[in-house]
Amino acid sequence: MKKIIIFLLLILFFSCTPPEKNPWKYDVSAFTNINSELLTYQEEQNHTMPAGAELICADELIYITAGNILYTFTPDMKKKSEIYFTEKITAISYAAPDLYLAFSSYILTSNTVLGTTRHFSTGSKYSDIISIAASAGEYYLADYGESQIWRFSENEKLLSVIGKNDGLKFILPSRYFACTSDQRGNFYFVNPGRRIIFHYKNGEKISSWGTSGFNIEAFTGCCNPSRMIFHGNELYTVEKGLLRIKKYSSDGKLLALVAGQNDFLPETVPDLAVDKKSRVIVLDHKKKQVRFFSERKTGSPDKDKKP
Repeated sequence: MKKIIIFLLLILFFSCTPPEKNPWKYDVSAFTNINSELLTYQEEQNHTMPAGAELICADELIYITAGNILYTFTPDMKKKSEIYFTEKITAISYAAPDLYLAFSSYILTSNTVLGTTRHFSTGSKYSDIISIAASAGEYYLADYGESQIWRFSENEKLLSVIGKNDGLKFILPSRYFACTSDQRGNFYFVNPGRRIIFHYKNGEKISSWGTSGFNIEAFTGCCNPSRMIFHGNELYTVEKGLLRIKKYSSDGKLLALVAGQNDFLPETVPDLAVDKKSRVIVLDHKKKQVRFFSERKTGSPDKDKKP
């Protein structure tokens, strides 16, 4: 009888004891409040995203992927088309007039004006292409599986491999490996584990920038920036963990904060695009929304914006 009573008391004790807080979790709440002068964007609208949506890119139209499905939307989010493929789409990019889709080891290029398509492969069974950039007759393919970036010509000739036999070692602790480009043949890619952005042109390094830290100019945590897109003369970045969407000049000067941690639910890791109207379009997987942020007009503060 005594053993039974002790057993019941132990059950009662452990069932009533509140769970301990995660001793390894770093509290970043002190860094979520940001100088409101940097918040020069406001959310102007949002729409329900397609079920299972993962990736987004935009120009005049908006392209969203969900598994093996490619959706095309008008600028006001009216669905134009829905195309099914036999494999999952792992990356998407647009450089007029071509739309680029990756399927792990091979790339499909579709000319949206002529309606023609072509495809090519890296030739590696280990490839996992998760980011594409195209400009001035070149493609950069960020390959998480091979931990390197493939550089191809527009006729699918391999020009070079960045991160192989060149002294540059990519640190990829998780599946984030962003690259992007402008329209003049300048390519930008991130070494996620080091929080550094590299600028290349014609296969040669031009510069690099980026620092680790919680201050607004720096990149926090691991594998950041997690997403990146170039538009006009500016580079837009997404950081996971302490979520911040920021706009930089091409040489790394912070220009604006598009959105901060207070604009999102915890553990959100969004994808983003910038369309021809310069709207920052955020694919918010937690809220299941496609969210549109636009730059506020001077003298029109966003009264509802949290600091």
